[in-house]
Amino acid sequence: DFLYHRYQGRGLSKIILKDLIVSLYEFNPIQKVWLSVLKNNIKAINLYRKFGFEATTNINYKLTEESCLQFMSLDLIPKRI
Repeated sequence: DFLYHRYQGRGLSKIILKDLIVSLYEFNPIQKVWLSVLKNNIKAINLYRKFGFEATTNINYKLTEESCLQFMSLDLIPKRI
């Protein structure tokens, strides 16, 4: 877990993730953020999805039989249609 159990459920992960993305962009305007998360960490995946992260196309890195990494990305530059 990223946060100690006693601090979970208070919205701290949202604040940290938002501040991290904003800081990265302000320091050096980036177009995309990539991350990896254990595929069975549903709470984290849901948090990342709320921020607009999407699973990348079928890239799973198997660590063990029980755990795989899911790679996700977030486009920071709006797509032109």
